[in-house]
Amino acid sequence: MVKKFSMLALAGLIAMPVMASASAGKAPSDLNAKIEEMSRQLEALKAQMAQQNETISEYGDQVEDMSDMLDEKSEAWDLAARFKFYGDFRARVDYYNSTGADLINPMTGQKESGPDFSNDTLFTNRFRLNMRVKATENVEFKGRLAMYKVWGMESYARNDQQTWWPQFDGNTTRTPSDNALRVDRAFVNWNNIGGAPVWFSIGRRPTTDGPPTQIRMGLDQRMATPVAYMDYPFDGISIGYAYAWGNDAMGTGRIRFCYGRGFENGLQMDEGFSMATPSYPTDDTDFAGLSWDEKR
Repeated sequence: MVKKFSMLALAGLIAMPVMASASAGKAPSDLNAKIEEMSRQLEALKAQMAQQNETISEYGDQVEDMSDMLDEKSEAWDLAARFKFYGDFRARVDYYNSTGADLINPMTGQKESGPDFSNDTLFTNRFRLNMRVKATENVEFKGRLAMYKVWGMESYARNDQQTWWPQFDGNTTRTPSDNALRVDRAFVNWNNIGGAPVWFSIGRRPTTDGPPTQIRMGLDQRMATPVAYMDYPFDGISIGYAYAWGNDAMGTGRIRFCYGRGFENGLQMDEGFSMATPSYPTDDTDFAGLSWDEKR
């Protein structure tokens, strides 16, 4: 009995390592499978976290942009900031000596030499007040009042300055005279009409002090139409379109059409009237042009 038990015990001891070794043989494959599964889950988690971080970053940028926009909007749309005033003042002294153009005497029809003009000390003050009002998000008003005064002079001496010539509207704020504050420019812009990059403008046009005169005035931004094209204020309208094709090679730019009246000769009398014919008749003068600015 003891011998049989010993044999059975010996057989059991021999079988246990075999079973242990068999059990140990399955563990690495299971662990590898689990490791691979965990690796796949970890990669998926990493990808999900990266996507979430990207979404959070995008929302963060949008929130930051909205915050900046709201800050700017709150600053720009309070009642005080909607009205902006700025201007310039210039004092100057000149020496003036010239001979006027030859004239045709309306009584005799003969040509006469023009008068001589001179002034050894011509002191002038020029004051200009600019204003800008943001009426709505897409409608704004811009204006400029100007005074160009000769020292100690309230008005022109008519006989010395030949002021029987017609008073041209464009020269009223650019010729030294009295201390009146006159309208140099005043116009309304309607931008983004119907959500499109189209604008409409009407009023006294900003067609003076354009490039390159803004450099002399100490300004960085363009003030008006280049002086090589137009340096004369007039009343009119402008219709424009701004384009951006989304391609750097095609560039961006603006195309606009302008029309205005530079001189109005007023009411005319019937030609049959004895005094109907003026000495210096001047017809209405209109301006029209097409402007195209492109940036590449």
